[in-house]
Amino acid sequence: MRAIDADDSSLSLVNSILWGNAYQIRSYSGSISIQYSDIQGGFGDPNTTHNVDKDPLFIDANSGNFYLQSGSPCIDAGTNENAPSVDLDFLSRPQDGDGDGEAICDMGAYEFVGAEIHIFCGGSIQTAVNSANDNDLIIVNPGTYAESIDFLGKAVTIKSTDPNDPDSVAATIISGSTEGGVVIFDKSEGVDSVLDGFTIKNGVDKGILIENSSPMIANCRIIQNQL
Repeated sequence: MRAIDADDSSLSLVNSILWGNAYQIRSYSGSISIQYSDIQGGFGDPNTTHNVDKDPLFIDANSGNFYLQSGSPCIDAGTNENAPSVDLDFLSRPQDGDGDGEAICDMGAYEFVGAEIHIFCGGSIQTAVNSANDNDLIIVNPGTYAESIDFLGKAVTIKSTDPNDPDSVAATIISGSTEGGVVIFDKSEGVDSVLDGFTIKNGVDKGILIENSSPMIANCRIIQNQL
């Protein structure tokens, strides 16, 4: 099976991935231009086409899941020029998938937005933060989490299951018991470090510590913390 059969045709391909086909491209008499794409077996001079020949690291291509994993060479490797404003999920593009401060379109149909990590009552939010990469999403199910949370300078989003539902916010509690803050932002976190939809309580000297940081905090109840 071929990904592209371009006989007697003119084709321009940008920000695309051709991988895992018996043959990627066939053209006997057509004209093909491919740039900023991941082509298995390669295509053209990478110095001028900006193409790569590397495993795109799909999450599960065999099951039809063509989202990119963290570490994919296709993340922020495309071009923004003439690119569509949304991906196939209608997610705005470009996104800053590699967290370097510059938003560039990914190669492929879907923009990378990080892993989605689910935490259930009895689990640890901090453990999830420790292993998370920038742009990951940590979703916390209702329950009381007796711990303090340090964002560790990471551009991650920690949210309850429904931040816009007051009942969900009231039922998803981070309950600290040590000095220094129940939730801590003190490592130059920016607006991409997000806390959304929690009740923050029982801090010994403060509910949330923000120092030399500018995080995004939304839909939170900050109650019953000592001064």
